[in-house]
Amino acid sequence: MKSVWYAVMRTAILPVMLMAALFMNPSEGFAAEGDPAAKAQLESACKAMEDVKSGVLDMDFQADAVIMGFDGNVHMDFASDPAFGAHGTATLNAKGGKDPSVQKYEFYTKEEGKNYVTYYREGTDVWYKESYSKDGDSKSKDKKLEKDPAYQALLQEMKGCDEAVRFGNSTADVQEYIVSVDGNKFWTAVGNYAKAKTNLKDEQEKNLQAVIDALRNAGDLECEVTVDKGTNRIVSAKADLSNIASKFAMAMIGQTNMDDKQKMLFGMAASQVKLVFTMHGSEYNEAKDVAVPDSVAKSAKVKKDKKDSKK
Repeated sequence: MKSVWYAVMRTAILPVMLMAALFMNPSEGFAAEGDPAAKAQLESACKAMEDVKSGVLDMDFQADAVIMGFDGNVHMDFASDPAFGAHGTATLNAKGGKDPSVQKYEFYTKEEGKNYVTYYREGTDVWYKESYSKDGDSKSKDKKLEKDPAYQALLQEMKGCDEAVRFGNSTADVQEYIVSVDGNKFWTAVGNYAKAKTNLKDEQEKNLQAVIDALRNAGDLECEVTVDKGTNRIVSAKADLSNIASKFAMAMIGQTNMDDKQKMLFGMAASQVKLVFTMHGSEYNEAKDVAVPDSVAKSAKVKKDKKDSKK
């Protein structure tokens, strides 16, 4: 088990990483297509983010269906100079169903040599500590991926996914930009990769293709990015994947053995699915105290992975 922080990140990994890249790794740039002026301005704002060494970051996600759903928030102060550190809270709220629940965590994360160390607690005085390598696992994975023809083919197809930037809403204080990726090409690439990595029988491959086709027709993947005009820095990003999630759910329902009435009822529920991710950044380069208190560091219990506890 990794830290609660990374557990939350995994819950919303794709859209969150898309938006986090705008804050943490802005030099990647954007597509050549779309509005050239919008592209140039957003690239300028991304470049300005390279000077951000501290601040406040809020991430919210919402995943709702008719009868159940969940939402959550991660709030953290962070500093990256001379090493990365963060202090914040994470809240996970499960709604509906038989066992609605709210989980609240407090955490500290710090960069220590070649490792990240995280301390966290859930509503009690008991702190836990976890350490993990920053790049040990990723290096071995990278080597495997370099030799994986299916993955390399996916990378090539992804390069062909037309990305575009255009202007969104504008006020006296902020300018919104819309970053979009061709959904048809994106999901086609994902589908080809899934087929190459799984040994599917004819009927299974047919069902997979039906789901991929539904996603391909769900429209482009879009992310709204907001830039503060005064500072020329990114202050928020939002990805609304509700339409894609709905199309996916309805496609999955279509592959079940439900009768027509059941499919209609579940289809109506699927049509109302919400899947939204947002990020907000503020207080850039303001001094942040993210140091782990001695009382926490000294009292924390070392948390081991389940696989380690069996040894």
